[in-house]
Amino acid sequence: MTTTFVVQHIPHIIAAVIALAFLVRMGVMMLQQPPAELSDEEVERWHQARRERAYARRVRRGASRLALWSLVPLLYALASGLWLYTEALRNARPSDALTWSHSAAAVVGLGLATWKLAGLGAATLRRCLDVRRALTDGASGLLAVLGLPLLVTGAVLLVVPSSSSWTAYAHLVVSVWWIVLFGMHLMRYLGRALDAALRDRAAPERPAAPASERTAGQTPGASVPHA
Repeated sequence: MTTTFVVQHIPHIIAAVIALAFLVRMGVMMLQQPPAELSDEEVERWHQARRERAYARRVRRGASRLALWSLVPLLYALASGLWLYTEALRNARPSDALTWSHSAAAVVGLGLATWKLAGLGAATLRRCLDVRRALTDGASGLLAVLGLPLLVTGAVLLVVPSSSSWTAYAHLVVSVWWIVLFGMHLMRYLGRALDAALRDRAAPERPAAPASERTAGQTPGASVPHA
């Protein structure tokens, strides 16, 4: 009975989880304000330290643009998937147009996300496996991994449509976890992606050269340009 209730109310549960996550995020942002007891000079140093941390956390423009482009088909796949789930609860047969457009959007969106992931480099992928980053980079890595079972179970359901099979249940469970992790990923990276793609606040596409190489051949007192 409990399992049936949870399955039937998954759309409401997802909405509640996402709303709670945003409230938590707002609370964290409020806690990130400077302490009231600081002097004006100390507040300025506090803000400067935050600006330096934000500068170090920039993301690349190319990856950001791919991520933003992937949002369009992924959000459509999310909305159409919830509608397909609603149709299944009503024992109604969804239209072929809805089914195939959902599948096409999922393939395009996950393909763009995979392309972005492949271009991030080995160092970024290693961070996904770091236990200390399990709730940040690790969650983003798991989000990417869940794309494979989503595509596989979705392809099976295209060939053998069903709303009560093991494949349908697996697709539903993986979808719920994917949506939760997708929301976490958006909260962490959407602002940085917009900064990089639209506001000229991107990290360099290639790592900066060592300081010894950048300063080689310069005369004493000459300035070193920023990357």
